[in-house]
Amino acid sequence: MKKRAAIQQLALLAGTVLLAGLDQISKKVMTGILRDGTVLRPLPGILELEYVENRGMAFGLMQGKRGWFLLFYGIAMALIWYSAVRPPVKKHKLWSLALVLTAGGATGNAIDRLLHSYVTDFISFKLIDFPVFNLADCFVVCGCALMCLLLLTDSGEERD
Repeated sequence: MKKRAAIQQLALLAGTVLLAGLDQISKKVMTGILRDGTVLRPLPGILELEYVENRGMAFGLMQGKRGWFLLFYGIAMALIWYSAVRPPVKKHKLWSLALVLTAGGATGNAIDRLLHSYVTDFISFKLIDFPVFNLADCFVVCGCALMCLLLLTDSGEERD
C-alpha cells in the first residue's frame, strides 16, 4: 500500500507541475501579446482576450491580501495531498484527476501571487459579462466540479 501511495503522490506532483507550467506559459504568452492594451476578439461580443492584473480573488474580492491567499493555498494543498492518499470516494482515478486539476490550477495562481503580488487573467466571456479569468481558474473549477460530482455519486461501498 505504501508503494501505491508513493506512486499516487508522485503522479499528483507531476500533474500539478505540468498544469501549473501550462498555466504559466499561457500567462507569459498572453501578457506579451496583450499587456500594451491590445484586446483580441476571436468571437466578438462572446469571447475576448484582454490583460487584467487581479490583486483579489474571485470577482475581485479581498484586494491585496496576498498573505491570506498564500496561507489558504498551503492549507488547500495539504488537504489535497491528504486526499490523494486517503480518497473519500471509490473512483480513485477520477478523484486523482480532480486533485491534479485543482492542485495545478491553485499552484499556477500561487506562483503569480508570489512573483507579482497579483494573478494574470486574460480570458473574458463578454456574452454573460463574466469576470476575466485564466487557465488556472479553469483547472480549479473543473477539478472542484469533478470532486463534487464524485462525492455526490459515490455509492458508499468499501474503498481500496
